[in-house]
Amino acid sequence: MRISWIDNLKWIGIILIVLGHCFYPDSSLFISYIFSFHIILFFFLSGLMFHDKKHAIFLDFLKNKFQRLIIPYFFFNFMMFVFLKVKDILLHENDFWVTFLWFLQWVLYGSFFIIPDNGNYLLIPDNVNLVNIPTWFLVCLFIISIVYFFLNKYIQNRIYRVLILFFISILIYIESKYFYFRFPWSFEIALMAMLFYGIWH
Repeated sequence: MRISWIDNLKWIGIILIVLGHCFYPDSSLFISYIFSFHIILFFFLSGLMFHDKKHAIFLDFLKNKFQRLIIPYFFFNFMMFVFLKVKDILLHENDFWVTFLWFLQWVLYGSFFIIPDNGNYLLIPDNVNLVNIPTWFLVCLFIISIVYFFLNKYIQNRIYRVLILFFISILIYIESKYFYFRFPWSFEIALMAMLFYGIWH
């Protein structure tokens, strides 16, 4: 069953995301305001739709989230890669194997971070555009959903659950200030965002 006010919030959120990125990295107060909540809104709405009884069996829950989030993640990234590689071939700019390895790094690791021998972190060059970057949200939401499933199952007290979420978010914030290593699929970002998912639930 569709819930109209949630659908309305979603399309408003989508418009704000598009609007914010049209002017990004504009430092105006309006753009900063949009960026302060537009993604968080979707985590709130996702948490609102998490129902204990509906999501009682983990394997069914996992299957549902995999079909709705991970399959689209791989599909849209693969389609983007194929489109860009065809364009490169037509423009005689084909370096297929190098960019294919970078593509695999993105979809399997969820980041363009690479670690050379000297230990410094480097990014794949900005001019290498071969993935559908906005799909990061899909894997982030997938990780949140799975972790929160167990947190909700084993921590029945809602106050304790929220306190745990706050504690995790503080740890992740501290970690982000001192470490540059990123876990696969930006796992630490998902743990931070889980606070908003859990609060609304």
